[in-house]
Amino acid sequence: MARIVRLKNTRLLWISGAAATTMTPIKDAPTVASLTPGTGIVVIHTNMTKNYDVGMDDSDSITELGVDDDSKIEVPTIRSYHGNLEFFRDFDPVTNLPLATDCTTLIAENQLGWFAKREGLPSGTAAASGQKWEMYLFRSDVWKFSKEDGLIKASIKLWQQGSYSTQATGAA
Repeated sequence: MARIVRLKNTRLLWISGAAATTMTPIKDAPTVASLTPGTGIVVIHTNMTKNYDVGMDDSDSITELGVDDDSKIEVPTIRSYHGNLEFFRDFDPVTNLPLATDCTTLIAENQLGWFAKREGLPSGTAAASGQKWEMYLFRSDVWKFSKEDGLIKASIKLWQQGSYSTQATGAA
């Protein structure tokens, strides 16, 4: 069995503001422009720890039994998703103040935005038509800070907003 190294093959973006206002098109077929860093579109994987968790939850089901049924009916509910990001803080070594690239400048608290994830290509590869992306609409919570093993970290929860696609295809 071969083991495939997964280092540096994940690209993660946060898309907010005017760049995130068109909900349905960006969910199903995000354009190259909506996946290219610029105003409201930031690369977030650079200072992230491996302890981030974004993805689909298993759907719950409702068990129903009719009066004259011999067996129960299982009815699945709507599938949900979750998000929690963890970053290394980025400080200036002289002033000890956060840099402009610090994680807290990438995602504002209580901000509506799309979390975009692409795997399988080098993280530095630009967005292109035909690439597969996972797209999740979230609202960010507040930043929480911790110190572990001499490192200062920050984490932020993301709350689902009911729109997602696990197989969005990049469009021109």
